Amino acid sequence: MTYTNYDWFIEHDFSRYSGEWLVIIDKRLVAHGNDVNKILKEAKKKHPNKMPFVTKIRSKLSNNMLTALASEKVLAKDWLTKEEDERWKHLQKEM
Repeated sequence: MTYTNYDWFIEHDFSRYSGEWLVIIDKRLVAHGNDVNKILKEAKKKHPNKMPFVTKIRSKLSNNMLTALASEKVLAKDWLTKEEDERWKHLQKEM
């Protein structure tokens, strides 16, 4: 299996580039910024014969997602029990 620019990307923390576009070539971040056309042009100028991996780092989680993440641990205390599993057992499909 080939180790791709995408593989390299998912193994690294790019949170400091929140809200920015990234251009990755040969498993290196070669350009980043808010204007995707500008940074892609810059990357192609430096690496004319390479295929870039381009992605955008999300700027922040939505309020709904933040609420869900904050609630998960609290709700798990009540939901992840044998008693709770027994109460909802009738809704599970037979395997």
